[in-house]
Amino acid sequence: MVSFFSNSLLFGAFEKEKDVVIRQDWSLKGMPERPTLEPHFERVEEPYQKVCDLLPCLKGAPVDPKAVAFTMTPDCFPLVGPIEGVPRFWLQAGYFDGVTTAGGIGKYVADWIIDGEPPHELFDTDANRYARWADKKFLIARTKESYSMFYNWAYEDRPAGRPTGRVSGVYGSLVRDGAHMAFRTGWEVPASFSLGDEGYMRALMREYQMVTNKCGIVDLSWKGKIEVRGPEASALLSYVFSNEPPPIRHINTALMLTRSGRILAPLKVLHHDQNRSEFILLSDPEREIRDYGWIKSAAKEMNFKVEISPVSEYLASLALIGPNSRSVLAELTKTDVSDKGFPRGSTKLMRLANVPVIAAQSSATGELGYELFHNRADSLKLYQAIMREGAAYGIANFGLATLNALRMEQGFKLWGREITLDTNPYEVGLGNLVDLNKKDFIGKTSAIELSKKKYDRRQVLLQLDATASAERICDVRQVPQGMEVVRREGKEERIGQITSGCFSVKLQRPLCFAWISNDVKDSETLVVDLGNQRIPAQILDKPPAQPKVEGATSASI
Repeated sequence: MVSFFSNSLLFGAFEKEKDVVIRQDWSLKGMPERPTLEPHFERVEEPYQKVCDLLPCLKGAPVDPKAVAFTMTPDCFPLVGPIEGVPRFWLQAGYFDGVTTAGGIGKYVADWIIDGEPPHELFDTDANRYARWADKKFLIARTKESYSMFYNWAYEDRPAGRPTGRVSGVYGSLVRDGAHMAFRTGWEVPASFSLGDEGYMRALMREYQMVTNKCGIVDLSWKGKIEVRGPEASALLSYVFSNEPPPIRHINTALMLTRSGRILAPLKVLHHDQNRSEFILLSDPEREIRDYGWIKSAAKEMNFKVEISPVSEYLASLALIGPNSRSVLAELTKTDVSDKGFPRGSTKLMRLANVPVIAAQSSATGELGYELFHNRADSLKLYQAIMREGAAYGIANFGLATLNALRMEQGFKLWGREITLDTNPYEVGLGNLVDLNKKDFIGKTSAIELSKKKYDRRQVLLQLDATASAERICDVRQVPQGMEVVRREGKEERIGQITSGCFSVKLQRPLCFAWISNDVKDSETLVVDLGNQRIPAQILDKPPAQPKVEGATSASI
C-alpha cells in the first residue's frame, strides 16, 4: 500500500505470517492508552524492495519507520449485532479497516435495534459466529494467517488453526479415503474425494455417476441443529414458521420470516418423539446461532413453555442417497423400509448395526435418500457398517460439490445464495411454503402484502455455452461461482447477476442460478462475464433433472 503526501510517501506492508505478533497481554490486561511499539522495518524489507523497483526514485531515500497496532478477527470481518445470552447488549468491534465502514454499519445496527430484525443479510459479521467452538489457539493461528494474506486474499480453504474440535466422528476415515475438506464455521466439511490424480472435475463426475446410478454416503454432521421440545413446542413453531410444523414421525421444509416478510431462514423440521413433542430444526452452521436466538426471543415474547437447545455438537448425521440406498438400509435393519412402510417425508426410530438412529426419508437432491441422525460417538461404527453392507450395491463417498450439482439440476434453491434475508418467498418462488390461511405467524401481515406485489426481477436457471464439456472445463475457476454479471448478448447493460453455479454432469456444461430483470424474455441469448470472457447463456424453461421422489421441495436445506 502506497499513499502520497505533500513531500513524502507513506508505504505500508503486511508482514509474513511468521512475523505477525499477537499481543496476548493486551487481551488479558487491556490495551494501554498510549501504547509504545518498536518498529522492525526488516519485516517488510521484501515488499519495500518491490516498491523501490516500481518507483526507482525511492532507492536511497531516508526512511522514517513507524509501527501501529490493528484490531481484527480471524476472518477480517467485524463482530456486529446482539450477543447471545446477554440481553439488551449489542456489539460493534474488530474493525480491521478502522472507521471506513462505521457509517453504514452504524445505521445497520441502529435499524436492527429499532425494528427488531436485521435490515440486510450480513451474516459474515455475526457477533456470535465464533461462539462455542473457537479456542484461543484457533483465533491466534487464523488471525495471523488472515493478516499476512490481506492483500493477497484467496478464498480457498486455508489451513491455519485446523482442524478445530468441530470434526465429525468419521473425519479421520474420510481424510484417509481422499476427502478434500472445506471449512464452515469451524466444521470440516467433505467437499470432494479424489482417487489418485484424477482432479476435481473427474472426481465430481465419478461421484455424480455413483450417486445417481448406485448410491453414495455423505457426512452432514456439520449442519446446524436446534432442538425444540416441551408441551407448547408445536404452538411455538406454528408461530415462527410461515407454514405448519410436521406431524409426528414426519419431516418437512419450513420458512421463518421476519416481521417485514423477508426470509430469515429456510429449515428442515423433523418431528420424532410424540411423548415429549420434540422437534429438530436443521439449519446452516453460519446462521445456527441467529436462528436459535430468533426462536428463543419468540418463545419469550409469547411465554411459550418450551426448551430450546443447540445440539449440533453431539447430534451427528450421515445421508445415504441414490437408487440403491433403500437396499443398503434394508441390509442393516429389521424395520420395514419399503416405500409403503417408510414413505417420502416420514421418519422412523430404528437401529442400524445396533446404533440407535432417527431416520428421515428425505434428501436435498431429488434422489431417493435417507438422513440418519445419531449420537456423534456412534458415527464411525455406523459409517463402517453402511460401507460394509453397501459395497455390494456400489456405495461410494461423495461431497458437497456433488451435492451442489445434484440440487442445482433439480432447481433447488440454497440459503446464502438464492435465498437470503434480502429476499422474500414470492420473488424466489417459495410462496408454497407460506400458508396465509393460518391464524397467525411472524410476518403474516407483510407476507399478505408481498403476495400481491409484482417484482422487477426474477430467478432463473441458465445453461452456459453449449460447446462446453468436461474436457474444456478443467477446473472450478471456469465455472461461475456467484456475483458474476449477466448481460444481453452484444449489450453492455447489466441485467442480472449469478447467485451460484456448478458443472452439470447431466448437461455437460456449466449451470447457474441468476437474478435477472423481469423484462428479459426467456428466448433471449444472454452472456455471463467470466474472467475476461463473455460466455453465451440461455434461460432454461425447467430444471434439467426432475425429482425421482414425490414431494421434493424447491428449497435445498
